[in-house]
Formats: sequence, structure tokens, C-alpha cells
Amino acid sequence: MKNERTLLTELLQFRGQQRQDTVVATGDDGYIFRAGDTLLCVSTDSFCEGVHFLHEHYSPQQIGEKVYEATVSDIAAMGGKPTSIFLSLALSEKTPEEYLPALYRGIEQRAIAHGVEIGGGETTSHLSDHPLITVTALGIISGEEAICPRSGAELGDKIYVTGNLGGSAAGFKALTTKVAGFQKLKDIHLTPRARVDLVDTIAPLASSMIDISDGLSSEIHHICKASNCGAVINADLIPIDAETKELASLTGVRALDFALGGGEDFELLFTSSQNIDTELAHCIGEITGNDTILLQNKDKKEPLIVTGYQHFTPLP
Repeated sequence: MKNERTLLTELLQFRGQQRQDTVVATGDDGYIFRAGDTLLCVSTDSFCEGVHFLHEHYSPQQIGEKVYEATVSDIAAMGGKPTSIFLSLALSEKTPEEYLPALYRGIEQRAIAHGVEIGGGETTSHLSDHPLITVTALGIISGEEAICPRSGAELGDKIYVTGNLGGSAAGFKALTTKVAGFQKLKDIHLTPRARVDLVDTIAPLASSMIDISDGLSSEIHHICKASNCGAVINADLIPIDAETKELASLTGVRALDFALGGGEDFELLFTSSQNIDTELAHCIGEITGNDTILLQNKDKKEPLIVTGYQHFTPLP
């Protein structure tokens, strides 16, 4: 199987009939279209054991929280607020009876926090012992000025991120290597939170946006490719908290590598021509006019290599 990025590039040529009410087509975090005077955004994600979570670390309720937050994060990345979700579950006859109520409790808890309704879905059987969970989210975008595609970055825009990076990867490292303590990092990984709370403020100011699900290095490449531009990221400006740095030192990993390739932080990465309040987001670099993406580390600049997980790519 080809790696994920190559596969998606090939599949994006199959778009069906192009519609006049489409505002942002496939290839972004979400699909935006008009329904009368309303701008709607749709996104969908699938989750499975061994790729998105490990049952030895996650409770069913935590899985529910994660699949919900990861899906609505894509709505937020487009500048939208989630309104409803739909669940499709492929279940084995070996799925414990108590699994589904706990899963749904996790989903419902987070949906209530955002004022989101569970609108329905589908269940089917399959042969794997582990459930396959697909979540589709629907959201509303307040107006044209709030749409945040990946393709809007412009020369001179500053690059911002809404919070600390690398915490989820550090938490996963602590869980899988059985490091004692570091509960805050473990919770960041097990129960992430999408930045739906910041959408109303950030979306009108952003020229482009994406959520950090696969790591900073991957996401800035997506923005630059869609916007036909380059970027310089300053390593010293990337926000990484002290506990992540401590865990990195303890386990022999660079904290910067957690931030660049760890993923699942679900913070928002966006560009803007405006100076954003430091309490809202951290400026970590600038958009350039060429197609080179560089990491500045002290006085040295070098190409920023895409790191982190890719589906269909063998792990090292």
C-alpha cells in the first residue's frame, strides 16, 4: 500500500460532480457548502485499535472522548462550531456489553460541553475483535470572513499556534514506557481537547488554519503546499511546557521532536497578517514567498523534514 499522502493525492482526483454551492472542496480539514444562507462544514474520521488508541491504556469512556474531540477539531480548523455528530460502529460479537454505554458516555459528555447533539448513525458487524468507530461532524460557520482553508496563507503572514505542543506525544511515551508520574501529560494524550473555544476569536483573524493532529512539521507543510508558499519556523519560539521537556530528558527524546512529529495535540496552527495577542496564540514563524520550509534553530536554518505517523507506512 502506498503511504497516506501519496494515496490521498491520487484519490482527490475523484470528486464526482462539482456543485455550485460548494465553498471549500475536498482536500482540506472539512468540506464547506452553502445551504440557503447558511455555511455548513462536514468532516469525518475513523478510529481503530492499535492505530488511534490501545485498550490497555484507554477506558471505553476515554476512547469516546478522544474520537469526539478529534473529529470536531477538524470543524474548528475550518473556522466552524460543531452542531451535531453521527456515529457508525462496526462491532464484533466479542465486544463486551458494557463497552458501548461507556463509549457513548464519553462522547455525550464532550458533546454536551459544546452544545452538540448526537444525531444518529449506524451499527454493523465485522470480524475483528476490536470496534471500528467512524464519527462524522457537522458544523456552522458564521460567515465568509470566518472560513479558514489551508490555502489562504500569504507572504509576510505570521505563523501562530494556540498552545503547547508535544504534550500528547510525551504522554503516550510515558504510558507505553510505564514511566511513573507525569499524569498531566498522560491525561493530555488520553483525553485531548479540541480548541473549539477559540474559534470565534481566531477565525476572523486567520488567513489559513489547520489543527495539529499529525505534528507541527506535517501541518505547516500542508498549509504551505495548499497556499503555494514557504515558511520559516523558529524552534526557540515553539511552546513546549516544562513537564514535556522533563519527560523528554528522562526518556532520551528531544522535546522538539515531540512537538514536530508527535501529533494529537489538537491545537490550532494558523497564519495571520495581524499581531495576535500573546495570551491567545504564540507566534512561531513567518510565511515566505518561496516553496522552502525551514526550521531555524539558534543561528542555523535547515529544511524542516516531515516527521510523525503516516498511515500505511511501516514503523521504523
